[in-house]
Amino acid sequence: MYVAVKGGHKAIGAAHRLLADKRRGPEGIPELTLAQIRGQLALSVSRVMAEGSLYAPDLAALAVKQAWGDLVEAVFLIRAARTSYPFFGYCEPLDTSSMRVARRVSGTWKDLPGGQILGPTFDYTHRILEPSLAGGAAGRAGEPGARPGPAGPEAAGGPWGSQASQAPEGPEGPRGRGNGSSGPGGFSAGAPPEGPGGFSVEAPPEGPGPSFTRFA
Repeated sequence: MYVAVKGGHKAIGAAHRLLADKRRGPEGIPELTLAQIRGQLALSVSRVMAEGSLYAPDLAALAVKQAWGDLVEAVFLIRAARTSYPFFGYCEPLDTSSMRVARRVSGTWKDLPGGQILGPTFDYTHRILEPSLAGGAAGRAGEPGARPGPAGPEAAGGPWGSQASQAPEGPEGPRGRGNGSSGPGGFSAGAPPEGPGGFSVEAPPEGPGPSFTRFA
């Protein structure tokens, strides 16, 4: 708490009202429910429960919502709530042979008895944004009609449209790898591509000195 702030309870109350207004967002957008946070932001809920040392999915979802999506603040809320609850039980040893495993990976034993299970993981994704998710109607991986790989910026209907895949043409065709207009490292040395996220690459200056590539 900032003890040097002037205004007392009046200023603090105004700050709380402003926080509630900003957290709610535009009135035209439906408010997030705890069920949505639990179901679609499950990893955030799990992180808050793990860091807060309290298994309470509903409370963790409430903390995420109250903290405006700030997981660090949500962890503080869960820790504070945990201190006010009585200890009503304890954990007993589990029979792991009857568990239904969602992820089982060994980094030291390739032929693990029972096999290895990847489960829902980001380990083998390409770390490429999928614009198709922005529309809310993206197909699930493995379903008929679903895109086999990560959707790139050129995905139809994506936020970037098809502009990102259009390169300006020169005397020898589109600029890029494999022609005379490409710069060091195979990047285009011309004007930046149109659309969000575009960048330009400038060739390093001639003469002695370290070679560098600057992104604008």
